[in-house]
This record gives sequence, C-alpha cells and structure tokens, in this order.
Amino acid sequence: MKNPTPPWWRKKKAIEKNMSEPSQHDMKNHSTASHATPKGRARPFRGLALALLVGLTSTLFACSTFKEKEFKSDTLDLKYQESTVLGSETKSLPLDHPLEIAEKTMREHLLSLVYEELHLLSKKKYLFSEEDAGEVARILTKALRRAPPHKVIQFTVKTKKGDTVGKLFASQKKLHWIFSRINGLRYSNNPNPSASYGRVMTNWKMIPQAGQSYHRNQKLLGKFTREDWIASHLRLPGLARSGLKKKKSTQAPAAKAPSGKSRTGEKKEPAPDKPASSQENPEFEEKLKFLKQLHDKKLIDDDEYEKKKKELMDEFF
Repeated sequence: MKNPTPPWWRKKKAIEKNMSEPSQHDMKNHSTASHATPKGRARPFRGLALALLVGLTSTLFACSTFKEKEFKSDTLDLKYQESTVLGSETKSLPLDHPLEIAEKTMREHLLSLVYEELHLLSKKKYLFSEEDAGEVARILTKALRRAPPHKVIQFTVKTKKGDTVGKLFASQKKLHWIFSRINGLRYSNNPNPSASYGRVMTNWKMIPQAGQSYHRNQKLLGKFTREDWIASHLRLPGLARSGLKKKKSTQAPAAKAPSGKSRTGEKKEPAPDKPASSQENPEFEEKLKFLKQLHDKKLIDDDEYEKKKKELMDEFF
C-alpha cells in the first residue's frame, strides 16, 4: 500500500525547517572561515609595529646626537639645551644662533663680568680670572659658532672655590649671561637673608658694568629685575677690567705750599672738618643698614653687632 501523500501544510513545515537549519557543508565552510585570518586584519598590527620601530630609531638617534654635542674637561663642562628651559622669558628674545664672534671678544666679555656677595664687608669681585677666561673663551666661541637656532648653551666652570654654573645665548645683538651658581653659592632672589640652623645664608648678585644691564621681566604687577641675568652688548665700550681699577694719574704732583700759607704768601685759615655724608659713602650706609637688620632680627647678638659696626667704621673712615 502506497504511503498517502502528506497534506500541503506538512510539506510547507518541512521546507521551512530545512531552510532554517544549515547543512553540514555550510557548517564546515563556516568553521574554516572563522579560523582563517583575513589579509586586512593584520594591517593594523603591522602599522603599529612599524610606528614603534620608527619611534625607537628616532629616540636612539636623538640620544646619540645629544651626546655628540656635550663637552667635558677638567675645568669646563658644556652642552646645548632647548630654549624652553628658560620659560616664557625667551618669547620676546629671538636667538641669533649660530653667531660669528671672535675669541678675543668673548674673552673681553668674560673678564668684564663682576659680582658681589650680599653679606657684611663684601666687595665687588671679578667672576673669572684671566687664566680661566682664556680657556673658557675658546670653547664658548666655538659653541656659539655651532649653536643650533633653537638651543642655548649651558656651561659649568670648575674652580678651586666651587663650580660656576650659567647659561649663554645671543639675542638682539647682545650676549645674555644667566648664572645659577657662583663659586658653589646658589643664587637666591630673596633680598632679605634668612637663618638656617643658626647660620646666615649668603647671597650674591651680578653688577652691570659699562655696556651691560640687568634683564627685566614684564610681570602683572610691573617689571621684575633679574640680578642674576646680565645682558651685554656685543661691542663693549672701553677695555675689560677697567671698572674696578683705580686710574693712576700721569701728571706730576703739584708742589705743596707751606702749611698755613697759600702760594701767594697769604695766611690761609684751615677749613672746618666736614662730616662724611651718606651721598659720599652710599655703600657704607647700605651695609650699616644691613647690619642693623641682622641685629633687629636677632640673627647676631649685641657683641657681634658692635664688633662688626666698629670694623665697618674702620674700613670707611
């Protein structure tokens, strides 16, 4: 007996079931495709590896170039630094690098730098000796001639008193000298001395000479003077080291008249003694005021105050 023909609704249900379930051939193709790696999927990883390789190569190249631009000796260390280490102060100071400058001119600049320690009985001193200036001038001259347009020079001069650390760059026909340490003493922009463990901390400032000036920064409340920053014209007026030396007179001394008589033979009354004014000795008044501040702040006792005051009086009078 033949199987009866299934009704039409059973045929429709069987067809829908076959369409919803994938065949074994389709399952095999799907599993093979899921394990296979498309060609386009490897490209992002390949690009990432290439970027890492390029970055590593550029970093190694930069490090090797930086080391080549360093100079070290027993008396001087020198290297280039990005101008950004100076902060926003260099925005108005475009660098004139490289700069063609003579070694003789650089030596004159080094010999003209003067500083003063801000403590009692301090005197103005030259920053570099003639021996140090001769050796440092040769290296700094070469460094300025080869300086990149966007970098400044950092140098450390090693002396018996201590290291002198500073930065040098050229801008607007001037040489800019910025010092952070002189003979081992750090710079502090605090004008009032502070006590640390019972000792008065020392401070110093640069002293501008002819053709030199302090650098002034524009702040919100006005201009701020940097006493550790000297801007020096490329062509200094006069000879170096002429500011602190007393000029010797080349004229013959005039003949002295007898005491109590003038050259005409008339008797001359002695002039009354004039008290020394503060205008004649402004340095004395400033140091005396500084000494009094130390005494008022109880940084020195009465005996020390009277002793230093007597030494100060003996020096100026």
